[in-house]
Amino acid sequence: MRVNYPNRRTPVHKRILVLFAISLLSHENKGQDRDQGRLAASVGTSIPLQHDVKFGWIFTKKASLEGYVQVGIPPRVYIKPLVEVSASKSAEARDYLKANLEGEIGYGLGLRWYYRRFNFDIAYNRLNYRIRKKSSKELVNNLAYDDPDLKVVLGILSDRVPAFDDLYSHYLITPVAHADQVSISGGYQLPVYKTLRIGVGAGVSATMQSTVHIQSDRSKQSADILLEAVTPNLTKKLESLVNWHVIPTINLQLIYRFPRPPRA
Repeated sequence: MRVNYPNRRTPVHKRILVLFAISLLSHENKGQDRDQGRLAASVGTSIPLQHDVKFGWIFTKKASLEGYVQVGIPPRVYIKPLVEVSASKSAEARDYLKANLEGEIGYGLGLRWYYRRFNFDIAYNRLNYRIRKKSSKELVNNLAYDDPDLKVVLGILSDRVPAFDDLYSHYLITPVAHADQVSISGGYQLPVYKTLRIGVGAGVSATMQSTVHIQSDRSKQSADILLEAVTPNLTKKLESLVNWHVIPTINLQLIYRFPRPPRA
């Protein structure tokens, strides 16, 4: 009697999948080995916060932990939607800031943890903004027009200080705002070349503190009197408008890993 045993051969498609998985894991391990102890640099954008450049160093034996510094600048196209949300109750302030608030160079520090091609970041950033020199009257009329106490003070100064009205209309002051933020994010890196990758990810950023100070020329007569009247109210208003609270972000990066120097 002839017994027919079942076919013990593995189907072709399963063998192909196994070989592909082995090849992928081998590629991942080689990529991790190549990344050990090397300098990294990236350029990209964090929507809707800033365009940035990062310089980091993977300082563990394996490519698992990286520390980095970064510099960035908030573009006008990102500032406008943030102002739209934060100044939604005041049409005058919203329109004025959307037209005049500009980004300045900011900086930050971060840590990045890797798991194969995935990465997880925690970072601190200080974003800077400026309203280019405008007259004190224009700033108050657009940003603090609804402050009754300020109107009373300005009325008293107009009655008692000679030439105050001319100074108030033409004296230039520059508000400078700072937003201190902490962010967390996660992402995935797609290899393009041996040393080049594209990083995509998402996260959230929270404003911990907003501060504003006023830059001006104090050499003019009665300038100190004007600044003492305007500065507290104007800075308080701007600090509330530049407080972005919690913001969801999308991160896009082009990452370059510098080759390791040959061992001596």
